[in-house]
Amino acid sequence: MRYPVSSTKEWSAFDNLGPLRRLSIGFREMRRRRKARRITPDDSLQLLSGRGQALADGEIALILCVRNGAAYLPLFLQHYRAMGVSRFLVLDDNSEDDTRAYLAKSADVDVHASALDYTGAMRGALWRDALIDRYGRDRWYVMVDVDEFLLFPGCEARSLSSFVDDLERAGRLRSLAPMLDTYPDGPLETARLDEAAHVEDVGPLIDGDGYDADVMKYCLGVRGGPRHRLYGNFMRLTKFPVIFADARTRLTGASIHGPFPHTRNYQAPTSALLHLKFTAGSAEEFRRFVRHGQHFGGAQFYRNILETNGFGGGSDLRYEGSIRWGSSQGLVDAGFMLDTRAGALAPAS
Repeated sequence: MRYPVSSTKEWSAFDNLGPLRRLSIGFREMRRRRKARRITPDDSLQLLSGRGQALADGEIALILCVRNGAAYLPLFLQHYRAMGVSRFLVLDDNSEDDTRAYLAKSADVDVHASALDYTGAMRGALWRDALIDRYGRDRWYVMVDVDEFLLFPGCEARSLSSFVDDLERAGRLRSLAPMLDTYPDGPLETARLDEAAHVEDVGPLIDGDGYDADVMKYCLGVRGGPRHRLYGNFMRLTKFPVIFADARTRLTGASIHGPFPHTRNYQAPTSALLHLKFTAGSAEEFRRFVRHGQHFGGAQFYRNILETNGFGGGSDLRYEGSIRWGSSQGLVDAGFMLDTRAGALAPAS
């Protein structure tokens, strides 16, 4: 499927899963769920700081698993508080920087630790499920990484609760989002997190073309961006950052890119994640990923980047197709996400 779309009519293809394919996905999911039931959940979560109190009715909490994310936290917390996130449920994966100390200063942040490491926690899936079980199901959550900044249509002037209302009216229980790698209008050394008041100060540009969207085994996937254009990586760049966690919702045995139930994962993107992966500190951050083996495939993607043409602060990711994302409306107009207020969506079961 063409992505980004050039006409709103093209969004219908993203929701057209078909009964036979839906049935096939359901059978595959049953097999995966049987295997997942044999996985021991993480019951070692310990509250390090924060209130640890139950969430109020209608309160939307954000779940974050993080390691050494101190550089992002001021911008991250500011961004999501402005959207209406009132509680941050954080699993700190043995950070060696000031992550824990910084988070402990905030009354709206509950910081947890686990006896498991990232690999033992199935790349964070066990942690996220444990936090959902602890704070309650049958409610909406935001689930993102510390370098991911959510945009939804009209987010500059309305709250996250309003967007959730849109999804509920459309019969949606989660929102699919492309992860759009941002980069500066100049060398990477100009994208300094410590000088940013807004996400656009760090990464105003994205690739405007060169993407691909396809129906994958467990979700609808988008691939492309500068990581493909410059480094030959064709990783799936979709997540579900806004999700209703009911009894059927699980990440263990699945993933943050394709949670159970899988039949809910085939839909038009209704939000976007600005992915601040390319900044002034990227080279050092990527080296740390490689040392710790963080991320998929032992961080091979980041190893490849570091081995490409002396990647560092002087690297310039711009090309003739670079565009300024500008605002949530800019991404709607450019065909990266569907505005749920502008038309009806077919419910995903």
